[in-house]
Amino acid sequence: MIETVYFGVIACLTLVALTNWRWGIYLALFVDVARDPIRKLSDSQSVWMTVGGVLVWGGVFLGALLHDGPQLRSIFQRYPKLATGLQCLVLGLIPGTLLSLVLYNGGYKLALIGLVSYLAPFVGIAVGFLVPITEKDVYRIMRFYTLINAVALIGTIAEYRGIEHRVLGGMDMEWLRYQHGFTVNLIAGIYRSPDIMGLHAAHVVVFAMCLALKSREGGKVGWSAIALWGLVSLLLSGRRKMLGIPLVFVAGYLAIGMLRGSRAAGRLASMLALLATAGAIAVFVRQDISVSHEYTQYASTLFTESLERSRAVLQDGVVVTLYQSGVLGSGIGSATQGAQYANIKRDKAWQEDGVSRLFKELGVPGVVLVLCFLGFTASTIAMSMRIIPAQHRIALLQIAILAIVLANGASFAISHQQYSGDPGSAILVLLMMGIVLGLPRVYAREQQLYRQRRSQPAAAPEMVPA
Repeated sequence: MIETVYFGVIACLTLVALTNWRWGIYLALFVDVARDPIRKLSDSQSVWMTVGGVLVWGGVFLGALLHDGPQLRSIFQRYPKLATGLQCLVLGLIPGTLLSLVLYNGGYKLALIGLVSYLAPFVGIAVGFLVPITEKDVYRIMRFYTLINAVALIGTIAEYRGIEHRVLGGMDMEWLRYQHGFTVNLIAGIYRSPDIMGLHAAHVVVFAMCLALKSREGGKVGWSAIALWGLVSLLLSGRRKMLGIPLVFVAGYLAIGMLRGSRAAGRLASMLALLATAGAIAVFVRQDISVSHEYTQYASTLFTESLERSRAVLQDGVVVTLYQSGVLGSGIGSATQGAQYANIKRDKAWQEDGVSRLFKELGVPGVVLVLCFLGFTASTIAMSMRIIPAQHRIALLQIAILAIVLANGASFAISHQQYSGDPGSAILVLLMMGIVLGLPRVYAREQQLYRQRRSQPAAAPEMVPA
């Protein structure tokens, strides 16, 4: 019964997104929060209840195509290198797709799952390019996402406090992390796993930071408090790859601001670093927050073990993958999260990090073409940033959003599963990338309005009779 009602609601929301794609973005973000607890309440707990939320994003894309198609197509006129990069990506997927079709009985299932995980997120770039008409359009999305997920994170604290309910905790599983001398119980809250909860909590932290920087004094306090709230939940997730997202965000914001020569970005990045440090101290010291020593001690290993673990995961993972799967790989979808539902035996599909996954699924030729895609994309982003003067306030927003994209890219490199198994999470990241490319339109519109005001003749003074 719950499943029927759920998919009926999804169908209705998709139709709404078709008629008003801007409202559809908010509906898709709401479904992103609601789908996991609803899935836990259902009898079947079908994975399609999670994947089905992507249909709303599909409605958003089709609605944008129907209502703003000419503007959407202009992205390739404005950024021709992006089109070349996408062509490289599609070419890179072809060999892996053919391998899956040839190597496996029912390999079309693997190919379909793999292609969706690679291509569906690019809906986000298309929609994100159209989102910003003014700066407020971007901040509204950040604000909505932050507030609804900040409320949802109450479930994280509830589970940590020992409250038992069907919507709390992971899906038929308890996650534990064993360290020397202690054990960490990873908390999921209302989300289906600690990874997914940690990803949402990390986004709450970075979005709240951006909103705090934009707000006046009273707003700064409120958004900073929400950022600290997200940080507590992030600690309870016990996922270091998620804990790294705010850190990479701050570092990326500072580095990009320095490269752009933005004095304001440098000052604001310092404020962000101080905010993050103050939040960490508050979490570690204040007793009323009551985050146990195990969580803070495990979080500290992010600084002591991350480099060694990253080297082992990325370097050793690639070498072993090439040894096991060869130069051409094992076919698209063979290491994608969720591919187990295709009921196809996948040998040596252990790849957790995003880099070895690419070698596993696309082989060396595909990885080379993906690198070409990344190169063209980086050139496109650099072009979009050169359009806006470095000291302009819109440039600061663009830097912040790009830093969020880079932070998620670093998380993907360490672990791809929260993105490949959930296209909705990847769509949000690429929505941010699309906004980076769309912000020059906001700047151009402001300049046009400014020139129009300058060109209008001043009104003649009224004659007053003596």
